[in-house]
Amino acid sequence: MSRLSPFLVLALSGCVTDTPTPGLDTATSSPQTNDDGSCAPPSQGVAYSRLFPNLMLAIDRSGSMIDKWDQVLALGDLLDQVGSMSTLGLALFPSGLLNACGTASSIVVPLGHGSDTAGDILDALLDTRPGGSTPIAGTLDNIRLQGGLDDPSRDNVVVLLSDGVPNCACEDNDPVCEREEAVAAVQLLVGQPVPIELFVIGFGTDDEANETLAAIAGAAEPTTGPDNFYTASTTEELVGRLAAVAGSLAACRFSLDESISPEDLVVSLDDDMLLPCTEDRCERGYIYNAALGIVDIEGSDCLTMQDDTCHDLWFDRK
Repeated sequence: MSRLSPFLVLALSGCVTDTPTPGLDTATSSPQTNDDGSCAPPSQGVAYSRLFPNLMLAIDRSGSMIDKWDQVLALGDLLDQVGSMSTLGLALFPSGLLNACGTASSIVVPLGHGSDTAGDILDALLDTRPGGSTPIAGTLDNIRLQGGLDDPSRDNVVVLLSDGVPNCACEDNDPVCEREEAVAAVQLLVGQPVPIELFVIGFGTDDEANETLAAIAGAAEPTTGPDNFYTASTTEELVGRLAAVAGSLAACRFSLDESISPEDLVVSLDDDMLLPCTEDRCERGYIYNAALGIVDIEGSDCLTMQDDTCHDLWFDRK
């Protein structure tokens, strides 16, 4: 699925219903505008459902984060917005209080949708006191095995936030070995039968940490693309980077309620007929997975749907 600009501000597409179900906005073809300006579903065309991505936040709570934790808490105002356009969860590392390298219980808020999940995440962050080391490789392994990021109908994404280099995986925390172990953990993520994408945010990091975190992010390029590493040094930049990542994941994926052959599918956006893409990534158009009945709107056409207006998105048969 094509990604949008990394500096795109969050905006929900207008082509959804007013009352989304958990993780899913349901519509019957493209919405129109009600008298109050809200978007309403029409009654024609092939019915479809909007598929939001699964997004696991993996946040470093090592000892070096203690002076930065108030800035992490500033993400709270953004969580409702991110949670409204994704199925959201939280992992903290290291996990537990007694093991500085623990990862077994790193997932503290399972994937969920809406304000209740966002509130649970903020509560978990408020209850957290930083301490311990930075077991990035072990945390990514734990998320891969227990994070629930295995839904083939959705984008499955990890956003890793850290202020330092990984450790805990190698004898004497050898930096070369630690980097290799973290990269190997990422390769396992992206190599799953349902690949997991990875974005990395370096927060208050030095040059050494940035180089290492960039290498970790780079290992995810086969699924995520090249623009998946960001740095931030202030509260505003941290909030902006997470908003950018969430905005780049804005859901342009739809599940059709009827089985349609690729040659019979018609896709139209605002009366403009969209063409099928000929490659895995394209500047505009759509990609149709007939086996799953899923359509990804791509590139600039996806971007068009990210403003605050209603758009006429139609799926139909020839």
